[in-house]
Amino acid sequence: MKTITLNGAWAFARRGGTPMTAVVPGCNYQDLLRAGAIEDPFYGENERKSLWVGESDFDYWRTFTLEADDLATDRVLLSCAMLDTLCRIYVNDILVGEGRNSHIGYAFDVTGAIHAGENKLRIEFDSPLRYAKSMADKHKTPPDISFKGRTHIRKAQCHFGWDWGPCIPVSGITGDISLKLYKAARLLPPVITQRHTDGKARLCVQAQAEAYHPGVELRTSLLSPDGDVIGQGNEKFETVIEKPQLWWTRDLGEQPLYTLRVEAMLGDEAVDIVALGDYYGIRGTHATAALKAGKHIFADKPL
Repeated sequence: MKTITLNGAWAFARRGGTPMTAVVPGCNYQDLLRAGAIEDPFYGENERKSLWVGESDFDYWRTFTLEADDLATDRVLLSCAMLDTLCRIYVNDILVGEGRNSHIGYAFDVTGAIHAGENKLRIEFDSPLRYAKSMADKHKTPPDISFKGRTHIRKAQCHFGWDWGPCIPVSGITGDISLKLYKAARLLPPVITQRHTDGKARLCVQAQAEAYHPGVELRTSLLSPDGDVIGQGNEKFETVIEKPQLWWTRDLGEQPLYTLRVEAMLGDEAVDIVALGDYYGIRGTHATAALKAGKHIFADKPL
């Protein structure tokens, strides 16, 4: 798998307005503040002066160049860690997807929309305030502490103001954005389950992938916090850790983390690798009757 980052310099504008320079990841408030188009919304009552930003639509765009070798792949995805929030994504004027939830990442298939040479990418963001107001008129909700209709849009609720912060309903490409070029297979997040009995931990690892060619095999390995190989397998394997290094909350102990490595193999070539280094904590926990008495217990230790 090859990654081409699309972070960095972009152009943006209030829809129909004058283009300005943007920095991605970021948001329209940051870009407008950098351009001198608004005053610092965190100072005084400037949030009220800049509320027009949340009531407006904004467009972001840039170009990127691909070589012919980049197209010798089976799948190309536009990976967006966070799009805030209501938007449409165009590649070479072809609609490739929409965003409606800033709390999840997106991966849009752009394989059929790209070509060798210069390509255009445009993301159109619609006003979050206008959308929230229109939804509130259609679907009534209980009275809100700050902005009517905020519960109808999947973005950080504090963007609409709180008792501790101003109303700054941002729009923009607020996370990393890149192209992911896959050959033969694309690994998906693995599923890991664990059971704890008699001081031992039994782990089951289920690797997953989208295979674009026959003959793709998955290889999985689990490493201890010290770097020792604990278990290895293919698409699915189980292993028992006799003396697991348990993860604790910071006040109760250490936080040892295990490493999971998954490879998609086509013959002797690793066409995709997911290495979740210092990622996985082993811990069993359960609720006890003490919770009913107002006490909180974590792994038999009081908090």
